[in-house]
Amino acid sequence: MFRVVASNVVASARAISRSPSSVRSAGGGLTRLPVQAYSSAALLSDVFDKIACIGTGKMAQAVIEPMIKKGVQSAENFSVFDVSPKTMEQVHQKLGVKTADSIPELVSGADLVICAVKPQNLTPAFFQELRKSDIRQNAILLSVIAGKSSSVFTQGGFEKVVRSMPNTPATIGEGMTVWSCTPNLTVDERKKIRQVLSSCGKSVRITTEEIAMEWTPSVAQPIIDADSLR
Repeated sequence: MFRVVASNVVASARAISRSPSSVRSAGGGLTRLPVQAYSSAALLSDVFDKIACIGTGKMAQAVIEPMIKKGVQSAENFSVFDVSPKTMEQVHQKLGVKTADSIPELVSGADLVICAVKPQNLTPAFFQELRKSDIRQNAILLSVIAGKSSSVFTQGGFEKVVRSMPNTPATIGEGMTVWSCTPNLTVDERKKIRQVLSSCGKSVRITTEEIAMEWTPSVAQPIIDADSLR
């Protein structure tokens, strides 16, 4: 563990972008190469038995699409639910994921639940629906919602919570995701979360949750897990 000013984190993100995914042409211009996707056949198995995603908006798709395209999780073991049937169907047609008719149906049996709804939709009624679910023992909830603490999600029956902040380039697999988790996640579970979030680009685990979620390049000095920068 070591202390790094946030500007160094930004510098790391910029360094990542100068990877073999872009090369300089003979004329001096920057030529972009396609991101290489790898099939699920390259993996021994999916990262999780079942991943469920509540919400299918832009942020949800930014997380889901790279996972499937890079073979981190197969579409057949990925389910989604959205209050907008039209948006949910579009994601189903685009990525081949399964759909559910309700939150309890979606969450039941999932070992990773991604919460990608708008902050104002985290209402008592929402958490009541979560509590109706047959939540799997040791299931992890991964939030991509800004400004909501881990303790908020205990209302829904989850004890293991990960908070993350993917940025816009995550949609093309070149994002920088800052994340933190409750201390009850095992080493293996943290590795799995890192694999999921790294499919969107680069992921950095910050051990102090309050700093992680209020992080801004100009003021924060987060404590970073050295392994996450490798």
